[in-house]
Amino acid sequence: MKTYLVTGAAGFIGANYLKYILAKYKDMKVVALDLLTYAGNLGTIAADIDNERCVFVKGDICDASLVNRLFDEYRFD
Repeated sequence: MKTYLVTGAAGFIGANYLKYILAKYKDMKVVALDLLTYAGNLGTIAADIDNERCVFVKGDICDASLVNRLFDEYRFD
């Protein structure tokens, strides 16, 4: 199963892209990363993060140690 990283996943574009990937590609796992600041709304993707193929991580894309840990743990395609 391929694993993709979606950044800004709780924002408008990220949330729609996350929904698209989960609906179209049944053989794909997604790690959804978002800091949940003013533009991010966890309610927008609540149903998506309940999906067994989706993992939500609250964090900042600028946090290099977090991003490195995610790449090590999930081995994104």
